[in-house]
Amino acid sequence: RVQDIRVEEGHSGDRGGGDYGNQESESVPFSDLLLRVGCRLAQEARDTVKREVGIRCSGGIAHNKILAKLVSSLHKPDQQTVLPSKEAYDFLTPLDVRVVKGVGSRTARKLTALGAKTCGELRGMKRDKLIEEFGERIGSFLHEVCRGRDADEVKETKAPKSISVE
Repeated sequence: RVQDIRVEEGHSGDRGGGDYGNQESESVPFSDLLLRVGCRLAQEARDTVKREVGIRCSGGIAHNKILAKLVSSLHKPDQQTVLPSKEAYDFLTPLDVRVVKGVGSRTARKLTALGAKTCGELRGMKRDKLIEEFGERIGSFLHEVCRGRDADEVKETKAPKSISVE
């Protein structure tokens, strides 16, 4: 199950992963042990932003970028959410395809016309059909993303040259 992780600012105990973080290591898959580390790092980053900049932010921790982005919006403001790898498939199933980064309104309309309004319905479509309808790049992306797979790497970005207030 997707877990709402609430850690008090500056908390140094072993709660970096909430209930999830308190499981015995022997019973937790290695990929999920890495999520524990991610929980701790995200909490430290959020604490630093709050302390140094004075703003609150949410965090999402998952085994890839696209899932982390999706779960980061679940518990706002000032909280973080972890998605254990074994829960990704069920988490995605009811989601509207429009919430997936990279699926714009045109693609969503076309998917709906093809009978795939949710990620679960999209998962039912054959890879060949998606490639036929959307081309190799987008069709392959859609086939993978509805299964919780994303090969896009996290890349370090440079600091912005300017910051605006809207």
